[in-house]
Amino acid sequence: MPSGLNVGCCGFPVGRSRYFPEFDAVEITSTATRIPKIETAERWRSEAPPGFKFSIRVPRILTASSPFRITPALRKTLASFRAVLEALEPHFVVYETPAVFYPSADNMRAMYDFFKGPGRGPWRSVWIPRGRQFDEKIRTRICTDLRILLGADALNAEDPPSGTRYWRLTGRAEGGHRVSRGVSFTDAELRTAMSRCASGKNSYVFLENAAMFRDAKRLKKYSITGQF
Repeated sequence: MPSGLNVGCCGFPVGRSRYFPEFDAVEITSTATRIPKIETAERWRSEAPPGFKFSIRVPRILTASSPFRITPALRKTLASFRAVLEALEPHFVVYETPAVFYPSADNMRAMYDFFKGPGRGPWRSVWIPRGRQFDEKIRTRICTDLRILLGADALNAEDPPSGTRYWRLTGRAEGGHRVSRGVSFTDAELRTAMSRCASGKNSYVFLENAAMFRDAKRLKKYSITGQF
């Protein structure tokens, strides 16, 4: 696309035979709760057209309570997930940390040890911190040190980080911090998202709302033609 914006969905909202011709990227979300079989990952890769980009979420158990601390009990989970990564050859691997994860010395030591050790690979790691525990200066320093991308919601991030090239469109903010996914985005919302996402080259945005397939097609068309 001329804008350098790569549009896709979080998961396959339609069959893969219909999805692959429409988009050039997808974020696999089911892996957050269940690690697929190696054969499944191999099938995804073999069915995708040349140049198609896969992004994949890490199992939530690896980042839920004590992010980036790989205990003996979690080593088997990490090994199984890495086997899937080797089969899928993803462009991005996405780590989401909960709002309770904050920049203490112990947390930062665990995070740095992880991304300099078992978290390394030929893919690009994406970190999406929940809540507002990390200010922009700390986030930027961490991502620079560890050579990872910072992800953000293109509409609901109150303080969208500069330099972000990995975006989500999750839903519409309703009632404080609650985000409703059961929506279809308006033209104005997609224009706002486009203005944030399209800065710089090779930006990616993945939609996760109820009407993600239709809205992603609209956003892709707008990124190319300037019209819906």
